[in-house]
Amino acid sequence: MDLTTTKLWLFTQVLFILSILLEHSAAVKVCPPNPGLKMYGDYCFHTDNTNRTQGEAEAYCSGYGSTLPYPVGDLKKWQTDLSVAIPNGLGPWSGATLQSDGEWKWPNGTRVPDKAFYSGSPDPDDRSPSGNCTDIGDVSGLLFNHPCDGYRTVLCQVPSVNSCGCIGNGYLLVVSLLVIQLLAEHMPIFTMSSFLFG
Repeated sequence: MDLTTTKLWLFTQVLFILSILLEHSAAVKVCPPNPGLKMYGDYCFHTDNTNRTQGEAEAYCSGYGSTLPYPVGDLKKWQTDLSVAIPNGLGPWSGATLQSDGEWKWPNGTRVPDKAFYSGSPDPDDRSPSGNCTDIGDVSGLLFNHPCDGYRTVLCQVPSVNSCGCIGNGYLLVVSLLVIQLLAEHMPIFTMSSFLFG
């Protein structure tokens, strides 16, 4: 094998190793580094068992850098994630509120679908005829109307973030350079500059 063929073979081996490392550095969803956050599915939640009004609960979550819970994406997936996050008997506030225009909306301004409610629609008879706020009634993740000045427990929601597995791009660069250096040490005819520049 001549020198050029050897370099080409070594170069393909380094690329193969890098491809394996890149495969294991795929992004994963994690909770931001806030104390008390727990990951359930695609969502990060923080539970506070103190009974608060809806306004107090919103302020509490806001101070925590979060919101009252609402789905970002698929409603069923969110309800499934909630079913694990909500301890039995805990009926926390939801982020859905009745707006002055008569529409039920999530904290991000999107319309709350009727199927999000326990009765299949925002029925004032769910809990209270003056229920302009909602709580998550049970582990089903379905909503019930509730008076905003009533008291419920608090479940704060924080978006999960993407995190590079345990191998970052900086790590890959260091590994690549170490492999090339190792080759240079064991093959006197092989140097970093000859590898990179021929």
